[in-house]
Amino acid sequence: MQHSAHPQPAGGESATGGLESRLSNMERKLDELASAGKKTDGPSPPEKKRSGFWPDIVKSLIPSLVMLWATYAIKDSVDNAFKERQLQLQNVQAMTQLQNALQNPKITPDDATTDAVQLAAFGRYSIPFFVNVLEVGGENARENAQKSAEQGLRMVSRTEPQEVCAAMNRIITNHTGLYTWTTHLRALILLGEAGCGSSYADVSAYVKELSAPSVLQKWVGPTPVPDQSEYDRIAKQAAATKSLLGSAPKPHWWNSIPAGGTR
Repeated sequence: MQHSAHPQPAGGESATGGLESRLSNMERKLDELASAGKKTDGPSPPEKKRSGFWPDIVKSLIPSLVMLWATYAIKDSVDNAFKERQLQLQNVQAMTQLQNALQNPKITPDDATTDAVQLAAFGRYSIPFFVNVLEVGGENARENAQKSAEQGLRMVSRTEPQEVCAAMNRIITNHTGLYTWTTHLRALILLGEAGCGSSYADVSAYVKELSAPSVLQKWVGPTPVPDQSEYDRIAKQAAATKSLLGSAPKPHWWNSIPAGGTR
């Protein structure tokens, strides 16, 4: 019995075709993945722009912040200066009232002392007012006013001796008639009591040059004109002050250098 031969499929060709199909699919998928990767990497450049956003904002804010700080700093300084100026004006008004009270013709010794103590509480700022009282005084109570002013300057000299010494030294070295002989006398007294060693040379020159009443009359104000007895008082006090300052400690040479290091 003869069997007919049936055609068999070419197994090798179908296997090869399937493999090529799979490879083709894999290549296609790889291409798709590659394309997707490129799309994902695409937005990178905008990130760089975004990273520079905040520094740009900060840079633009810096000038405004500096200006704001400077404005507040200036305002604070102006406010402090204004308040200090107001305080100074209030102090000047208070010291002026006390000075006027000391120059009251009807002032009593006790009231003069009380006013002098209050005025001395202002420290160095009270010195010009006391000097003015020494110089002017009051018509009917001149002696009380001058004694109180001298007492006030003495109190200030205990806390701020250099300021009082400098002020009194300016009085005795002024020979233009700006001050009366009584003011010269009290300045000499205070220079000795405060131990103003820095004034020793000027006091020594004062003693040496004060040779006659006519010399004193040229140095001091015309009213009142000093007579012989008043000249004797000045000369005696100048010599006594010189003796006191001769043993007083002298300031070091660097104390004569003004602030800032320049002569």
